[in-house]
Amino acid sequence: MNKNWLAVISLLAVACGDKDDDTAATDEVATILALDGDVTSGTTVFSSSCSACHGTDGTGGSAPVDLTSHAATLSDEAIVDTVLNGVGSMPAISIDDQSIADVLAYIRSEFG
Repeated sequence: MNKNWLAVISLLAVACGDKDDDTAATDEVATILALDGDVTSGTTVFSSSCSACHGTDGTGGSAPVDLTSHAATLSDEAIVDTVLNGVGSMPAISIDDQSIADVLAYIRSEFG
């Protein structure tokens, strides 16, 4: 088999793998969005997992994003995806699906 065919097959394998990964990520976001988030539990999750960077009041700290003005511009899907996968300087946060749903409920109740 020549090098060109090997390159094409490799690219197809990568593309197929990426699609499966994207589908799995989309499915996980949908699963989390289907959960009922609890604001009180979300307050606790935010305090223990988010406030060190975003501040206890969401205005920042070491995080460059001020949630008080930025959260309302994001979709629920974008917030969940950010918690799951990180974005920019924010790392992915390793918490269970219900905790993500809870922190989303808290973010919406406090920051829009």
